[in-house]
Amino acid sequence: MKHDDISHLVGIATDAAQSAGKILRKKESKDRKLEARRGREWKIVADRRAEQVLINHLQRNSDFSILSEESGRLEGKGQLE
Repeated sequence: MKHDDISHLVGIATDAAQSAGKILRKKESKDRKLEARRGREWKIVADRRAEQVLINHLQRNSDFSILSEESGRLEGKGQLE
């Protein structure tokens, strides 16, 4: 893989993370609602919304499979060579 290809992929990941971060930084009460609690782990609505933004962005802009905390493994269309 060429340096330009890696830089492009890092840009995609950065954009996705920044978009998800905007959701997590919002102070809207609906996003702070507790969705689930298991032991010491708490999930708020914003967690799921942020993950969905990440997934959507990555799926639109890359062919890689995704392994996410909430959604599990999501198959991509390509593979890293």
